[in-house]
Amino acid sequence: LTDTAFAMFKGKKLYLGYLPHLIDSVVVSGKQLILNPNKRAINYSKLYAVLRWDDKDGYHYLRPIGFPSPYTKQRTIFSQFLIEDHDIEIVLDEVDIVRNATFTGSQRNEPHFKQVFLIHSTNDDAENRASIVKNNLKIIKQYPASGYIMEQLYKSRAQFTVDELKLQLAAFKKGKETQEIMQNLEAYYPFAGTINSIFPHGITLPDRNGKPTPLYNNDNYQLLVFWASWCAPCRAEIPELKKMYTTYGPKGLRMISISIDKDTVSWKAALDKEQMPWPQFVANDTYLKKVEQYFTIPSIPLAFICTGDGKVIREYRVFPNDMVSVVDSIFGQ
Repeated sequence: LTDTAFAMFKGKKLYLGYLPHLIDSVVVSGKQLILNPNKRAINYSKLYAVLRWDDKDGYHYLRPIGFPSPYTKQRTIFSQFLIEDHDIEIVLDEVDIVRNATFTGSQRNEPHFKQVFLIHSTNDDAENRASIVKNNLKIIKQYPASGYIMEQLYKSRAQFTVDELKLQLAAFKKGKETQEIMQNLEAYYPFAGTINSIFPHGITLPDRNGKPTPLYNNDNYQLLVFWASWCAPCRAEIPELKKMYTTYGPKGLRMISISIDKDTVSWKAALDKEQMPWPQFVANDTYLKKVEQYFTIPSIPLAFICTGDGKVIREYRVFPNDMVSVVDSIFGQ
């Protein structure tokens, strides 16, 4: 920590993790701090951050601390990084990030800091799709052991055919970074063509009391909302959801909220505070993997509007949005 950062954080805690997974913490008692997480807790394909508690708009939340990229001349500010097997050194200074903060240790982080991304097709043109897969294969062969690159393929899996996925997957090397994502992709193949398009008929999730409960019924319309207690935009949209439920719940709109909280204590505390009067479920660990066979959940808040027979007719990946007006038009008809 710089002198300024030490003065700001002295006696407070800094955390290491990616929300909602926190894998280490340290109380600031000196200018040099060591975070040393259990390696079994590390996910080598996820982007981690050094986090601190902050308050904004009435919400108490964990905020990432920034540092400049070691690869760009323009001093682009990042707050996330991949954990590596060797030491990473980060100098933190929230007051003057550009001049004083640094990041050292980027062997595995190179594709992240260089902003290397796989792409996917938005149309069915065979020549265009073949060109995209060819481009992706060049990237994969440059970083064949990168779980970060493979995670991108997993998140965009719905935009590829099974054959296209298998071709790209074969270019990766098996290892601790890639093994689990490989298994998740292979488990996805039977669901290809239906992801983000149908309500998960056969899934049960734990309710607030821990009782496994089926998600699906044949109500007129269903609004499925993914959120978490630690997600400030998710909490910000709850008042609008309450208004919608008050207006359209009696007319046949069934609302379901699914939290991806890993910490069920924090989830239940948020439920007590928010008082959402519709069914509440939590999906973590193996339950979340089952849900992800039906939906891609790269970020939250995330919502899907479904017909009574389970067909997805609209999805929302940001807030604010026109969800209220769309529901209004559905029931206006």
